[in-house]
Amino acid sequence: MLAIVFVITSLSVDSILMVNDTLSICYGDSALIGSSYYDISGTYNDTTISSAGCDSITYIFLDVQPLSYSLDTIDICYGDSIFLGYGFQSTTGNYLDILTSASGCDSISEIHLNVKPQISHVDSVTICSLDSIYLQGAYRNTTGIYSDTLSSITGCDSILFTHLSVQSVLYGYDTVHACFGDSALVFGTYQQIPGNYYDSQIQLLDVTV
Repeated sequence: MLAIVFVITSLSVDSILMVNDTLSICYGDSALIGSSYYDISGTYNDTTISSAGCDSITYIFLDVQPLSYSLDTIDICYGDSIFLGYGFQSTTGNYLDILTSASGCDSISEIHLNVKPQISHVDSVTICSLDSIYLQGAYRNTTGIYSDTLSSITGCDSILFTHLSVQSVLYGYDTVHACFGDSALVFGTYQQIPGNYYDSQIQLLDVTV
């Protein structure tokens, strides 16, 4: 007698596992997806083997962050300096600073540094020996060159050089004789008393009677 044996096989078909993911990188970097490196924004897929032995497909959206760049201008006065490009700068030109943006990527800041020139002016002043003039923080009555630092319309220092010339006082001396009881006209006034008389021109006149 023959026995009939039925073998029932249960076939289970696992579905493909698909995963979506996002990857962000900085401009200039690249990402390994599958077996290739990519540096352009887009959607790429990577096929792997799951624990069940089936294909697992991961769709990766690659987001390449754009390069952050800024351009600015800074003005400083001659003789000053500012920290740019990893050092103190005092010369007109363009300088780059690489910073870190909020996204964690490099941010390039280009600064045009403009150094304003120093303004200087030369002047000449003449005074008499008994006069004085306020120069370089004090009253002066000696021939020489004095400098004063002022503030120009640009907000920077302006140097004024003053050549001070002190003229010597010229003295004139003369003698007038008059008889007793007479008078002599001295600088517009009649005088009868012997003595020395001066006029506004610092001229000395000796009167004898």
